[in-house]
Amino acid sequence: MLSRRAVFTFGFARLAEQLDAPPAAKSAPAPPPAGPVPAAVPRRAWPRGDAGLWAAAATALPRPAHGDLLDLDAIEPPLDVASLPFEDDRFDAAISAFGPMFSSDGRVAIDELFRVVRPGGTVGFTAWTPLGVVGRLLRLAAAHDPPAPGVPPPLAWGREERLRQELARHSEDALLQRAEFTCRFETVEQAVEHLVGALGPLLAAPRQPDLRTGVGEIVEQLAAQDEEGVVLQASYLLAEATRAPVLY
Repeated sequence: MLSRRAVFTFGFARLAEQLDAPPAAKSAPAPPPAGPVPAAVPRRAWPRGDAGLWAAAATALPRPAHGDLLDLDAIEPPLDVASLPFEDDRFDAAISAFGPMFSSDGRVAIDELFRVVRPGGTVGFTAWTPLGVVGRLLRLAAAHDPPAPGVPPPLAWGREERLRQELARHSEDALLQRAEFTCRFETVEQAVEHLVGALGPLLAAPRQPDLRTGVGEIVEQLAAQDEEGVVLQASYLLAEATRAPVLY
């Protein structure tokens, strides 16, 4: 089993395959309900958990060995976590790597994850923190492409105090912990290309030449150099909570 601290090495295919491989106990994603197809989140807005660079965070999500699991990262086309097309109390567990923070409304997205899980069921998701390379890059993306007025930026949901408050509205048994993994690239240029391609808000931002210059500056500021190339630390929060019983 992979630990919650994982290493992604660009160019080392064997390790990348291990990180991208789905866990053995992973349940099949639930099919969307019959009826009109719900509006999908633009793919650019959601760094999917099955992308190679983010596979370590997806692997860390709780996946109960038994029961009905809703893995939102496996559904195509991707759904807006703030508007899930499933009835109340349907699943035993619901998980997503970074889906809530890149939804149309982070608070409603967390509500939705708990809504579709039965009382006593498990909710798990991850959120990038302001620390580390991804936090810096998301701030850069927001500077180039600011969110709409009144809409919190994605990093607002990567703050520990705020997430604890949101989890407490639904759960008396919530675990929130920091985790990180190491990203390795052969050169700064390679790091820039891979990070921009893997992180949707960067790829969608305007003024790409200026943005890529900014990404390169951040990489150079944060990178540790060793014999294997460019080394960067990515930091995220892992939330795991049990839905509280319904009191009548």
